[in-house]
Amino acid sequence: FSYMLSQIGSVYMEIGIFDKAEQYYVQSARLTGDSSSVYYLKSLTERFNGDYPKAIEYLNRACKTDSMSYPCVDQLAWCLTLMGKYGEALRVWQSSKIPEINLNNKHRIGYLLYHLGKKKEAIESFDEQIKNFETSLRLGREYSQSFRAQYDLAAIYSFLGKKDLAYQFLDQVSQNITPPYWMISLIKTDPLFENIRQEDRFKQIIK
Repeated sequence: FSYMLSQIGSVYMEIGIFDKAEQYYVQSARLTGDSSSVYYLKSLTERFNGDYPKAIEYLNRACKTDSMSYPCVDQLAWCLTLMGKYGEALRVWQSSKIPEINLNNKHRIGYLLYHLGKKKEAIESFDEQIKNFETSLRLGREYSQSFRAQYDLAAIYSFLGKKDLAYQFLDQVSQNITPPYWMISLIKTDPLFENIRQEDRFKQIIK
């Protein structure tokens, strides 16, 4: 029953109704004694409001409760990135014992390496991740079926200055799905899109 409650909470979170999501997460936590999902949700609310230090405060509590929670560790590194604390963010992602977290965020790690002056390693990370996402597309994996691979490819190509490719994949996302709330919020602050953020075409896509 607690799992069902948390899943209902996740649905509300996906569409950005955080007060309802919190209600279900709290009910689930009461049954399981695991409050990490509640802290995680509070961190998202603070992150989307732009209060990254407060978000990190909640994420530290969540990670302390469940150090193997992919969302908690991932969001902690994200908030540190958005605050410009690149070294700390890199340590969080690279020191995680969650196998898939480095794989899914290799391009994010590349972004951090670039800003830490390790440009050769950064480009290698981007190139490797492009290959990973292209494989996901070719094999029809879940990551591409949910259009996360296309989103991330657009982000990578934007950062690399390959605008035509960036828009090609952004168009695939915008024309094929109704983006979940997290993606809508993410694209507005995603640093990998800084090269095209002020362009009219990009602004039209994120409206």
